[in-house]
Amino acid sequence: DTPQDLRSQINDNLSLVRRISKEADINEANLFYNTSLTIQEQLHKRPLLSHKFAHDYTKVCETVNELSKRIKLRHPKLSAHISTMTAHQTRFDKKIKSIGLGELKKSWANTKKSYQLYLRNPSDSTYAKYKGHYTQAKSIILELYLDDDDEEYLFSYLDLQHTNLHTIHTLYAHIGFKRILQLKPLIYGLKEYMQLNASLFNPLAA
Repeated sequence: DTPQDLRSQINDNLSLVRRISKEADINEANLFYNTSLTIQEQLHKRPLLSHKFAHDYTKVCETVNELSKRIKLRHPKLSAHISTMTAHQTRFDKKIKSIGLGELKKSWANTKKSYQLYLRNPSDSTYAKYKGHYTQAKSIILELYLDDDDEEYLFSYLDLQHTNLHTIHTLYAHIGFKRILQLKPLIYGLKEYMQLNASLFNPLAA
């Protein structure tokens, strides 16, 4: 084994899942893929580990690697677009606040909330809910007759957010919502098993 014990390697590897599955980080994807191969080899050398543990870990790896492959192939710029959106969010929030219209503030709060809800619980219905809030926010902005620069800024941010979520939705639908939703409970189960059976993950005697 490498100096870092197996449990730490698995924890570090699993900590990359969120960045890959929710932020489309393909740099982390290569690291995840290579490390998971090494870990799987090590798991085979430990017959005392439960079969379910190795099986569930492999399941997580298969879903994440399939998702990564599709992002690289179809949406290599998604991560950059998500970063742009995140970097501009505070400015966008301030802009909405400065307009000072309660209806717009509420509509934007709902749009933001439904975006997060989708990431936590992806499905056709949570996507439709987001789409409804996004459309409503756009129509409120349209009715405000703001100056062109402000209107364009608000629209371009909302459209970027919508495009990002639409792309994520397309990716998840291709992989299967059920498999994406399984990631969190599977990871939780793996971490719990490692905690309860810590000694089984100690470095092997040379």
